[in-house]
Amino acid sequence: MNEAGRSGWSMRGPELFGIVLIGVGILYFLSNAGILRLGGEVLWPIVLVGIGALFLVRALRPAGPAAGTVITPPAPGTGGPTAPARGGTAIRVPRDGTTQLEFDLGVGAGTFRVGAGATELVEANSIREDIYANVDRSGPRTRVRLRQDANWLPWAFRGGTEWDVRIAGDVSTAFSLHAGAGDFSVDLDGLRIVDARFSIGAAKLLLVLPHPNGEVNVRITAGASDVSVQIPAGVAARVRTEGGLLRVEGRGETPDFATSRDRVTVSISGGASAVRVL
Repeated sequence: MNEAGRSGWSMRGPELFGIVLIGVGILYFLSNAGILRLGGEVLWPIVLVGIGALFLVRALRPAGPAAGTVITPPAPGTGGPTAPARGGTAIRVPRDGTTQLEFDLGVGAGTFRVGAGATELVEANSIREDIYANVDRSGPRTRVRLRQDANWLPWAFRGGTEWDVRIAGDVSTAFSLHAGAGDFSVDLDGLRIVDARFSIGAAKLLLVLPHPNGEVNVRITAGASDVSVQIPAGVAARVRTEGGLLRVEGRGETPDFATSRDRVTVSISGGASAVRVL
């Protein structure tokens, strides 16, 4: 089983040693170039302080996954997402009697797919060791927060990441996504969504609306993003924009929206974004 479920920063022995070597090399270069005047009596205390600071940061970061989170590839034939390749992460959050789920996904950049189909409450796979899960339970209500562990280096230098996240389709779910850049495919059809909120930066988002039970509000705040909203057959929905330089293509309201009790209202606000209704 791979070590996973971290948050914040993560360092192993080789990474720490590499950082120390780089720091020492920079100090020696500056000293030899005459930019800094550092004798041995000054240089080595600086090196030791730097090493101590790195170890302190490592010690202060959260260690390991939250209680109630199982990190293991799914058993064959369970219907869950495919197990990750070597070096990836698999997160399984057990149901434990949950009937109300608050799901919060916070990521930086990469490719992310979210949808129904989980056997457990939440199941997430990544091709990298970059998922940190926090689980809070209170009676039948469970809050699951998934965060992206950047492991010090920007994703541009790591070749990106890919996540596949599945949520139980028979649990009432309040959904939220906070993201920077990336490619997001979020299929809420098949989920019992009671509320959904999206906050994205320079991202591409394909959102499939849920089949609602009653009035469901979906709020999207976008920067310079490309947003596509897909309305499944039989879903009464209205898509409206608020402020910003938003360009909208496609129908803004289904014919049966005004008379339907079960319907979805999508409100989109933000900057210079392109919005398509499919």
